[in-house]
Amino acid sequence: KVNGYFSDLLSLYVEDKGHKSSVADTASTYLAELNSIYPSKQSSLFFSMFKSIEIIMHMSQYDYESTIDICKEAIVFLEQRVFKRASLLAFIYAQLSDCLLQVGRYDEAHHYCKELIKKYTVEGEFNWFKMQELQLHILLHMEQYQEAYDVFQLTTKHTNFVKLPSAFLEEWNISRAYLEFLSLNFLVRTDQDHQKHPFRLNKFLNEVPTFSKDKTGLNVAIILCQIQILIVQKKYNKVS
Repeated sequence: KVNGYFSDLLSLYVEDKGHKSSVADTASTYLAELNSIYPSKQSSLFFSMFKSIEIIMHMSQYDYESTIDICKEAIVFLEQRVFKRASLLAFIYAQLSDCLLQVGRYDEAHHYCKELIKKYTVEGEFNWFKMQELQLHILLHMEQYQEAYDVFQLTTKHTNFVKLPSAFLEEWNISRAYLEFLSLNFLVRTDQDHQKHPFRLNKFLNEVPTFSKDKTGLNVAIILCQIQILIVQKKYNKVS
């Protein structure tokens, strides 16, 4: 039952990155029910799932500080277990890194993200790609632009990259637009591959159809990228 509840909550955020007010209520209902059957001797699976639902509830309310505390509590408990559930630990580490990013604790966010990539991901698997994306975002906030570009190149050149879900590829296309803006402002040194396959704004807009329609989430980032690049290129007549 706890596994099903966790999966239900995750599915709400597959393609819509905007805030969903119903998530906190749903998570709260699930937690109340699970509390009534909370085992006195906790298995790592039940504990991980229960804490993950708590994490989702607090994150949906933008309560990052509470989420950080829950994540650290869960990590301490689970890291002491002989048999560790890598996928769940990866989820908790990821939420911790993301929350630390949101509250501006970038160095700490980067530390946990690197620990996660090293200990609980396998290069070329989905979680590895997801954490590389998080690391890129952290590096951009740290203004480590060249390192962010290097992470982008390493990840997108992996042979398994093209096999990722379309919605996930769209997010990477948005990151590419960020990096293009930095390149145009001489803040990133691009490689020969970039010169062979230059960034095309119209192509970029065609490659993000899902999130272009997401009026509460990444649609804003897409519009900002478009405007910034047009301004740097001095194509003022196309900014509307």
